[in-house]
Amino acid sequence: FAGCSSLNSINIPEGVTSIEDYTFDGCSNLTTVTVPESVTNIGDCAFYGCSELMRVDIVDGVKSIGYNAFAFCSNLEELYISNTIESIDDYAFKGCTNILEIKVGSKKAITCSENIFSEYVYNNALLCVPEGRKFAYEKTAPWNRFYIVETDYTDINGVKEQIAENNTVY
Repeated sequence: FAGCSSLNSINIPEGVTSIEDYTFDGCSNLTTVTVPESVTNIGDCAFYGCSELMRVDIVDGVKSIGYNAFAFCSNLEELYISNTIESIDDYAFKGCTNILEIKVGSKKAITCSENIFSEYVYNNALLCVPEGRKFAYEKTAPWNRFYIVETDYTDINGVKEQIAENNTVY
C-alpha cells in the first residue's frame, strides 16, 4: 500500500501478526486504521507520512513499534499505547507535533529513548497513566518529561475486568 494516496481507511484482518516496514508509507490521505489484536509488531516506517491520521490506538497484543513507525503523521492528536508494549524504537513519533494526549495502559513505565517524541510534544501533551502509577512514570525517562495525570481506565467502554492469579486485569 506504500504511496497509495487514495487510501483513506483500512481494516487489517484478524490473523495478521505484523505490519511490515513501509506498509502504509506515504498514504497521505489515510485517516482510519483498525488494527486487530493479532498484530504483535508495527515495523519501521509502517505509517510514515500518513499525515491525515488523527488518532492511533496501539491495541493489546502489539509488543513493538519500529523506527519512524508513525513519523510525520502531522495531524495525529491522540495516541493510546496498550499495556503489552515492550519496546518503542527511535523516532517512532517524530514530526507528530499535534499530539495533545497520550494514554498509556501499562502499569510499568516502558523503557525507551527520549527521541521517540518531539520536544513540542514533551512540552505540550498530557500523559495519562493508570491509577497509582504516576510515581513510576515520573521516575522513568522519557515519560518524566510530560505533565502526568492518573486515569481510571475502568470507565472506558468495552474494557473487561478479569481476575487472574489474585490480580485484577482490565
